[in-house]
Amino acid sequence: MTDSTLNRFMASGTHAARLAFTPAIPTPASGPHQGYFWFEEDTGDTYAYNQSTSLWVKVDTGGGGGGSGLPLFNKGVPIIANWTQANFTGAVATQGTITGSTTSALGILGTSASSVHNVQSLYRTAPSTPYLIAAAIPVLSYYQNFANIGVGFWTSGKLVLFGISYQSGSPRLLIDFYTNTSTYGGTELININLYNLPMGVGGVYWLGLKNDGTTVSYCYSTDAVNWVVMATETLSSSWLGATNYNHPMLFVDTYVGAGVPLTCLTWDEAALTATIANRFG
Repeated sequence: MTDSTLNRFMASGTHAARLAFTPAIPTPASGPHQGYFWFEEDTGDTYAYNQSTSLWVKVDTGGGGGGSGLPLFNKGVPIIANWTQANFTGAVATQGTITGSTTSALGILGTSASSVHNVQSLYRTAPSTPYLIAAAIPVLSYYQNFANIGVGFWTSGKLVLFGISYQSGSPRLLIDFYTNTSTYGGTELININLYNLPMGVGGVYWLGLKNDGTTVSYCYSTDAVNWVVMATETLSSSWLGATNYNHPMLFVDTYVGAGVPLTCLTWDEAALTATIANRFG
């Protein structure tokens, strides 16, 4: 598909069935699309929206990898079959809203809790170190107070939660250590008001995990291009122990009230090279 064809597509408000949207793109009438991407499945081409010209521009040619202006992570959809459930009693995981599709978002609906934390997660085996992981997660304002959603690391005991929580109406970016799925361990690496950080386009935030074999870094981005390292752990003195950061996870922590949803639009993993590491933070 040429750039001009894609722009005619968008102008008509028609979405092609063979295109997967990462994240899902609203019709043109709904406003700017900066930070959104089209991924054409049959060619592997990626297009990004240029807000200044109101046009969609090809930023990658089939097969991925490093064109100028290409966001590092914009394609990978988390496939539910590749994840393992942890503490998932009553929770529900779904592969988006397109029946039978593996190109739509992965969702988790955690079950309710009463005055205790209730961390329910999907985890997978990490790539060999050194690696980078990035997840695109939309954040909605109606989450229950002190609920938390995001990414982190799972073990059969302790957990690291890197997520976004609403606390008395204020969205917070947190990194918390848990002794188990219901107990906060008393250590919080960061607790930052999201209003003091750049806002994610369309309410979509990117959370990144970087493990170089010596240090784990927790990174934040609004566009998957510009990353900020929010905190680090030295593996030799880390919360989980040097060899236990091998199960990255998506999680919900309902804490109190009704069940809380998480949607992961994109989950991508990459080997850590010098060029990517510099761009990732």
